[in-house]
Amino acid sequence: MLVGASLVTHPLAWWANRGLVGVFGFEVRAAIVETAVVIVEGVVLRGGLRLGVLPAFATALVMNAASFGVGLWMITHRG
Repeated sequence: MLVGASLVTHPLAWWANRGLVGVFGFEVRAAIVETAVVIVEGVVLRGGLRLGVLPAFATALVMNAASFGVGLWMITHRG
């Protein structure tokens, strides 16, 4: 279910990011997209795993913070 939630939101996050490139700078764009992703994944985890509200959204937040952090690290440490 954890991977399934990400599979649902990942393409949407990429499309939203691309669509907002000329509208917002990176920081604002990332905040908007990642907030939306956490909300959607929190709802998916709450329903799919029958978690409470706090555990579902905390899990979504931690998953996305880790993913975002790894992505930033990869971008800034290119060979």
